[in-house]
Amino acid sequence: MKEVTVIIIRNQVTNKILSVSRKYDKTLFGLVGGKVDETDKDIYSAIIRECFEETGLIISKKNIKLVDSRMEGKNFCHCFYTNKYTGNILSQNDLDDVGETGVVKWLDKANLENGFCGDYNKAIFEKLKL
Repeated sequence: MKEVTVIIIRNQVTNKILSVSRKYDKTLFGLVGGKVDETDKDIYSAIIRECFEETGLIISKKNIKLVDSRMEGKNFCHCFYTNKYTGNILSQNDLDDVGETGVVKWLDKANLENGFCGDYNKAIFEKLKL
């Protein structure tokens, strides 16, 4: 079993959610996140690290809310939410330079409900009343 973290980062103006494509398929988008590794102190430090690595955005522990923890397939998944972040999304060249191969973009929640892990995303959006 792997322990993973994902985060719903919602833009307060557009109501869109920041998404990252899968490394193996640039047309398949999901939530920002990844596995908890041995360098992480806890699940909060894991999602803060993953968010910065995958997007360039900075989130802080005081501005993220843990909304769900459950088994999802073979992984134990912790889902966070925030609408507070700083920084700028890294350009594709900058992402490539640091070894992140996914595409980052803002999507409507419907795109995420019908995409990668769509049933999970839909359940979390309903729980958050998004």
